[in-house]
Amino acid sequence: MAAFATTAVPVCGMFGATPSAAVTPCCGRPALPTVAAPPRRAALRMDGLGNPANLSGKAAVIETVEELLKDTEFLFSAPLPGLTVSQVAELKNSLPEVTKVMTVKNTLMRKAIAGTPFDVAEPLTAGSNMWFFVKGDIKESVAPLKAFSKTYKLKEFGPLGGVLEGEVFDNKGVLAVSEMPTKKELYGQIAFLIQAVPTKLAKSVKAVPTKLGRAIKLAKCPDEESA
Repeated sequence: MAAFATTAVPVCGMFGATPSAAVTPCCGRPALPTVAAPPRRAALRMDGLGNPANLSGKAAVIETVEELLKDTEFLFSAPLPGLTVSQVAELKNSLPEVTKVMTVKNTLMRKAIAGTPFDVAEPLTAGSNMWFFVKGDIKESVAPLKAFSKTYKLKEFGPLGGVLEGEVFDNKGVLAVSEMPTKKELYGQIAFLIQAVPTKLAKSVKAVPTKLGRAIKLAKCPDEESA
């Protein structure tokens, strides 16, 4: 009976055999190409306020929003979908320190604004949004959104709407409000006017004797008027 020749096939990791870079260990199949994971999208969360799915978490969110509204002068929203976690963090860091940002579920936002001057914002509670609680200069809080949109070429990104002194503004209204002079600019204008008043007053007072003297002289010698 003829003997069959046998060839030892090394097993990966055994007998000192080294697997080829083109095959996966122990199976001999071609290795699959490595695919980079897509950037993680920002999810609707409550910034560490607890799980909004349970009652205690919901109550914590509502209470936090109510506290923020007490010091809020201007409230506006912007869309969240399409942004990555790192982009949201970058946007938050570009805002003034006194401006707070939260992502809040619409049902909880409606409960939080109920009975406040911001309850007119209810029509804005649709979709997944970030809410900006502005205390201070509106321009400095909206400008970073414009720069962010330009940097990442997000044509559709920007304020969706906002509330100021009980009045609701759409996107164009929010942008128009943001173009108003800041408090710092107004203070500068007022200071300039205050400084200018004494100068103008001094010039006016100084001119009075001259004009008065001329009037008296003309009263005594009316013929000089025609001379």
